[in-house]
Amino acid sequence: MWKVTLCSNLSIEATFS
Repeated sequence: MWKVTLCSNLSIEATFS
């Protein structure tokens, strides 16, 4: 479950970068 959260956070950060 935490892996999904990390992946989601990375995707969000990449989008806002």
